[in-house]
Amino acid sequence: MKACTITDLMLPIFALLSFVLFSYTLPSAGWFIVKVDSSIAVQFPVQPDTSVINGVQVYKAQTEDALYMALVIDQPLRPDQDHIENAQEFYKGFIRSFVNNAKGTFVDSASFTLEGFKGINFSYTVPQGDGSSVKRTNRTILTKDKLCSLTHTPLAQPTETSEEAKFYFLESIEILK
Repeated sequence: MKACTITDLMLPIFALLSFVLFSYTLPSAGWFIVKVDSSIAVQFPVQPDTSVINGVQVYKAQTEDALYMALVIDQPLRPDQDHIENAQEFYKGFIRSFVNNAKGTFVDSASFTLEGFKGINFSYTVPQGDGSSVKRTNRTILTKDKLCSLTHTPLAQPTETSEEAKFYFLESIEILK
C-alpha cells in the first residue's frame, strides 16, 4: 500500500475548489450600476428605463425572469423630526399602500440597517388573472432626504439563478458618501 502524501490529499481539494470558483459567476457580471440619486446607487441586470411619475423617479428593467424596479422619492425631514420614529411610521404606511394598491396580501417583513439608516424588507402576494398569485419582494430605505424602494416581481417560475439575481438586486442599494 502506497503512503499518502500531502500532494495526494491536496489535488482533489484543489480540483474541487477550482471547479467551485470557476463554474460559479457572481450575479454582478454584466450588471449596471445606476446612480438613482446623488446619494444612492442600485445595480440592475440590464440598463433600466427611467421616467418620472407624479414626482417619483422610476427605474424599470425587465429580463425574461423578472421585473426589477426602483422608486426614488424626495422625503426631506424637518430638523425637529426624529428620523427613526418617523421612518417606522412611514414604513408601515408605505407597506399598507403597496399591498392595498396591488390588491395583494401581506406576507412578511424584516428590518435592516444600512450606513446608519433603518430600512425594511417586505413581501406580498398579488393575484393574477389566471387565479394564481405572484410574490413581490421589496427593500426600502429612508435616508435623510430620500426614500428608495426596490421591487422584484418574478415573471416566470423562480429558479436558483433567478433567486440569486433577486437577492443581488435587492441587496445592491448603496448609500454614496
